[in-house]
Amino acid sequence: MFWTLGMWDDVIGIAGGTFDPPSFWFDPRREVFARSKAPFVQLDMDESHETTASYAPVADDLTRLSGE
Repeated sequence: MFWTLGMWDDVIGIAGGTFDPPSFWFDPRREVFARSKAPFVQLDMDESHETTASYAPVADDLTRLSGE
């Protein structure tokens, strides 16, 4: 449901997909790991990041995630 990040002690991440219907008590402003969202998902965010600088994958993305 939620997670914290060591680099931002004051930030709590909440998985938007855990809400049904997708209604929030706040306006989301940033998306991270946008590279793996479904092709039909279109979000109008202040910030959109394919990944994050602190992410160190142990393997390459699957082809189905890269759109190839």
